[in-house]
Amino acid sequence: GISMSGKKGVTLSNVPMRGCSGTIFTRIDSANLAQSYTQMNVALIILQFGGNMMPQINGHKAIERYMKNISRQIQYLKRVNPKAEILFIGPSDMAKRVDGKLQTYPYLPELNDALRETVLKNGAAYWDLFNVMGGKNAMIQWVKHQPAWAGPDYVHFTEAGAYEIAQILSNSFLIHYDFYALRKSQNSELIDKFMQLD
Repeated sequence: GISMSGKKGVTLSNVPMRGCSGTIFTRIDSANLAQSYTQMNVALIILQFGGNMMPQINGHKAIERYMKNISRQIQYLKRVNPKAEILFIGPSDMAKRVDGKLQTYPYLPELNDALRETVLKNGAAYWDLFNVMGGKNAMIQWVKHQPAWAGPDYVHFTEAGAYEIAQILSNSFLIHYDFYALRKSQNSELIDKFMQLD
């Protein structure tokens, strides 16, 4: 391929994997992947998975199996590109009819909690999209919002909703960067003491 990226600033490369559960990375040739990451100087890998698995999650065992697989994927990406940080974006809220009533998929909160725990345990960062949206049954409100932030399938965002989430994620980066800059500019001993307060 050809890259026409600039020499400074941030370059974003998007690899859409529609319908993917996020468990395919270990099937990619590690030498080729490592070479690609090195040539592109990849410093941050952002993954967003979990939503496409939700319809298949029918209990605790299914969640446990998926967590083992997600752990393998994160560990693999860390081995292939040890210099890069990994940010995992969890699934959004999703709703379906249960006993005639629209509500969050039954195992979605548990899946989200398990993903957060698994991702953090593997040394990656977790952005909790489910709770950023408002948590359980939030998708129903996103569909009702004017203009609608999610479609009538109660799963996918509209363009306006995707923009809203993008703004929230961007602001999260900026807030954390500002905090990082503040810590760098202050007495590190004082900041460390502050960070240990409950």
